[in-house]
Amino acid sequence: MNAQHINTFLSRKGQIVTVSWVRPMKTLKTVAGTVTKSVTTQARAGVNYDNMRDVIAKRESGELPAENAGLPWGRWASIGGVSLFPHVIAHTPKGKTNEVHYLRFATLPSGNPAKVVYMRDGQPITKEQARAITLASEWNEGEKDVFNVCAEHITSIR
Repeated sequence: MNAQHINTFLSRKGQIVTVSWVRPMKTLKTVAGTVTKSVTTQARAGVNYDNMRDVIAKRESGELPAENAGLPWGRWASIGGVSLFPHVIAHTPKGKTNEVHYLRFATLPSGNPAKVVYMRDGQPITKEQARAITLASEWNEGEKDVFNVCAEHITSIR
């Protein structure tokens, strides 16, 4: 866990930040080497999902359940007995023993798309090339009100 990134994130709760991260992508078994996805985007740090205007409207319209069903994976983290709800999620990935922390960000209205760069063994590749050699689960991105980023993958929050 990068304590500096978590401290920056927690100190900027509710504010718009520019966040960057680099993470490995899951590749097909036949692919040698590594593929990474580098993202830089603007988002709101540390927003309570249930208090977001869009979420409230979706609950009223029936697009979302009337009540929050909780996290589908992980749990809300706490450090030193202090709860980090609803900002930091703790999760122990399958087959691992160490807990991983994820920071929750709220998306901003369209108009400021994320800057995404795909790399294979350190060399830039196109989105189409990356899609051809990675698992389909890497591309299940839809419109979301919030997104989570593994704290270990974050390169900057400003």
